[in-house]
Amino acid sequence: VSFFAVFLLSGIAMARFPAFENAVVVERRRALMVGGGCLALLLAVVLGAASSPLLVLTGAAVAGWCCVVALLGFAHAHSPRGGPLLDALAESALPVYLLHQPVIVLLGFGIVQLPLGIPSKFSLLLAGSSAITLALYLVARRFTIPRFLLGMRSLPHLSVSSVHERRPTLAAEV
Repeated sequence: VSFFAVFLLSGIAMARFPAFENAVVVERRRALMVGGGCLALLLAVVLGAASSPLLVLTGAAVAGWCCVVALLGFAHAHSPRGGPLLDALAESALPVYLLHQPVIVLLGFGIVQLPLGIPSKFSLLLAGSSAITLALYLVARRFTIPRFLLGMRSLPHLSVSSVHERRPTLAAEV
């Protein structure tokens, strides 16, 4: 619990204090190097070079924190500033997040029972869940109730008068 509480409280701090977010951007390269070093250390543990539980817990915590700081820092430093693509991705983030979990669980339940190796099952689950989640999102975004259930803004409605205003009249065509 304390591991995830650090991430939650840090996110709140970044939202509340812009200086904290700026520090994440400034320290992104150093965080990437430290996180990469900790990941290499964890790889050494997995390969049998060491077997200390304290080393694993500390390495995982530091690697997790540093990798998140590096990802956030690089994303902030290189993020596009507005535009239709960013707007579409921002709108899709929560619905895709909400849809992917049940898709993975339901699809995984069936895939696990197949007589395939783990790499094949993983590849099938990855490709299948990505395709199904994207398809569900693309269908759900067109309707009011699924949009509401997935936390999206409601669709803009056209009034009858606005439709008539947009339609060219016969006199305008002549």
